[in-house]
Amino acid sequence: MKAVLLAGGFGTRISEESQHKPKPMIEIGGKPILWHIMKGYSHYGVRDFVICAGYKQEMIKAWFNNYFIYTSDVTFDFTAKNKIILHAQHSEPWRVTVVDTGLGVMTGGRIKRIQPYIGNERFCMTYGDGVCDVNIEKLIAFHRSHRKLATLTAVLQDQSKGILDIDGDSTVRSFREKSVSDGAMVNAGYMVLEPKVFELLTGDACIFEKDPLAKLAEEGELMSYQHKGFWQCMDTLREKLELEALLEGGAGTVESVGELKLNLKFYQGKRVFVTGHTGFKGMWLCKMLEFFGAEVTGYALPAPTAEGEKVLQASGVMDNMHAVIGDVRDFSSLKRLFAAAKARDCLFILRRSQSCSQVIEPHEKRMRRTSWEL
Repeated sequence: MKAVLLAGGFGTRISEESQHKPKPMIEIGGKPILWHIMKGYSHYGVRDFVICAGYKQEMIKAWFNNYFIYTSDVTFDFTAKNKIILHAQHSEPWRVTVVDTGLGVMTGGRIKRIQPYIGNERFCMTYGDGVCDVNIEKLIAFHRSHRKLATLTAVLQDQSKGILDIDGDSTVRSFREKSVSDGAMVNAGYMVLEPKVFELLTGDACIFEKDPLAKLAEEGELMSYQHKGFWQCMDTLREKLELEALLEGGAGTVESVGELKLNLKFYQGKRVFVTGHTGFKGMWLCKMLEFFGAEVTGYALPAPTAEGEKVLQASGVMDNMHAVIGDVRDFSSLKRLFAAAKARDCLFILRRSQSCSQVIEPHEKRMRRTSWEL
């Protein structure tokens, strides 16, 4: 079975990098996110790919053209008419077709343009900017079982804000914090489609997520495979950095999305106490912990610079955590806050000017005397 990957858009919401390359070619851990998506499919035996390229499509073609050489041992013999000899080859057993589906073409139009490469076969389709650990084998089996024209993978998108109950006169009757049940199921891509779907695609201006999917739903031909595992799109620079952090982490229960090693469950639902959350490293540590589902309490001095404060506010890290400004060398305040947080784990991040001898060792001595454990 072939997998169609949509990779032709402009990626305007992550323009920091997409102005230089197509969004699916933005790297996570030294490899394009497109490669990570393909590794996920390849794990389940789907290794024939059709890439719907558009914006800077030549960069996608060049990357795959060079990939074979980059992942092999090579001898360049300039004494024999510049002969190139490939030795150990480490590239994946993939067949990759990169199709220029044009600039300004909508998603439905791009899928329509690659129809000659699919023919009359069932095929997978997903977006080139989102990774998911869905079991492709089970997804395809589910699609075959219901015999409808289309299946999409649905994931629960968490609600990130507090919930208000508002009367008609704008009076707030109740307020509560978010919970998982407040989220909504959203389209994560990772679809399985029958070739008859091509008949619903009317031209370059056709947006697949509007009329075609709405028509399929209206006719009872669209099914959802509900996935409760990991899914993350990469619409913004913040989401790219989150994926980078996930790749670099990895302890506890580990799931695999291509080559991404994701520490998904180790901190889920746990209370974690972090010092130094106003610094750059502490800020992104807290973001990662929040992403994993931890309840984070932070204790730190103010951001060291005005620029650092701007970055801290822009990150949104303090929107979902209990943040307290204070000095970790103030043992009594630190102890009270830690006790109130009821945290299971404590992660110390110190500025270089604060050595372990200044902070950790004195606290250890006091902890022995007070029977207080971090």
